[in-house]
Amino acid sequence: MKNFWVKFLCFAILCALPVCFLCGCNLFGKKKADTESEKKDPAIHTVTFYAENGTNPVTMDVLDGTVIVPPSETPIKIGYTFEGWYTNSQLTLKYNFNGKVRKDLSLYANWCDSDLRFMKAENGDYYVSGCNENATSVEIPKVYKDRKVTSIAVGAFKNCKLLTTVYMPDSILEIGENAFEGCIRLQTVTLSNNIKVIAAETFKDCTALSSVNLPSEVKTIERSAFENSGLTRISLTSAIDEIGARAFKNCTHLTNIVIPTLDGVDRSAFSGCSSVNKITTYCDDEKLIQDLLLLQISPSVAYAGEIYVWSYLASSLKTYGEYDDNVVKTIKVSSLFEVGSKDHNEIHTIASYKGNQTDVVIPSRDDNGRTISVIETSVSSGLSGVVSIV
Repeated sequence: MKNFWVKFLCFAILCALPVCFLCGCNLFGKKKADTESEKKDPAIHTVTFYAENGTNPVTMDVLDGTVIVPPSETPIKIGYTFEGWYTNSQLTLKYNFNGKVRKDLSLYANWCDSDLRFMKAENGDYYVSGCNENATSVEIPKVYKDRKVTSIAVGAFKNCKLLTTVYMPDSILEIGENAFEGCIRLQTVTLSNNIKVIAAETFKDCTALSSVNLPSEVKTIERSAFENSGLTRISLTSAIDEIGARAFKNCTHLTNIVIPTLDGVDRSAFSGCSSVNKITTYCDDEKLIQDLLLLQISPSVAYAGEIYVWSYLASSLKTYGEYDDNVVKTIKVSSLFEVGSKDHNEIHTIASYKGNQTDVVIPSRDDNGRTISVIETSVSSGLSGVVSIV
């Protein structure tokens, strides 16, 4: 009997050995894999803070899933107030410091000019409501307290007599009347490309403002917008369909005016501009050009400067008011356009444009007085600006 149990026990052990061996392999194999997994480092991400217009960045490396905190020292920029960190250079998406970092991250500082004051509009956006009277240079931000800055209030900068420079982002859609009136040291203004109206008296009495680039979107220049300013030259686009009363009155340093079209120009728009000696217009309406010569440019004195018009209008203008060759100058159609052959309606076409302007007014006749009314594709495809037929 004893031999039986010894033999049975040995048999049981022999049967169990393969099972134990297999279990042991799985067990030890699992432990080995777990150990290797534990030894492997979690992902590391780089967070970069840009405080100065993309220069001198500060970086930190953090583990995947880390909730980061802003740098312990708030960045400093003289004349500005730090507003927050944003995830894009356009400063439209503010970073949420409660979120976990899952990839490399770049954060950009948003600055608000400390000389500016803001108020909240009904739609939740902000507008510039005022300015420190001792401010010399201001840069309006795109964003304030997580909302867009979209306008400048009436009289916001009025009589800021030390102000010399103003920069507006393209988020600005509207400038209120008298916004910069009386800023006698204002020399440089960068306007938003989305401004459509230069409001009444916006730059009135800005005597140091010698030039301004009007955005292509501007359609209206209201009354006295630049009255008594220091402008020396103004180039208007064909998109402008209204220039109000006294818009440029008494701009005594203004010498050169370019007016593509003349519809909607008030008779008093350039009154008192006694130094004007050159006017260029691509207008095709003789009556409007005659009215231009009657503008009150210099009180009680007939206009004696040069006026450049399409060649086919020159002769009749010389007859009108007895203006001679010293006053009426010609713009040759052939210098800007190549006139092609007639179409099936016996109308001449323009085959190509030879100038370099992006805002072009197409003449209705060529130098010989032949009618032009068709623009071929080759013309419009070569221009990036507005092409109009007058």
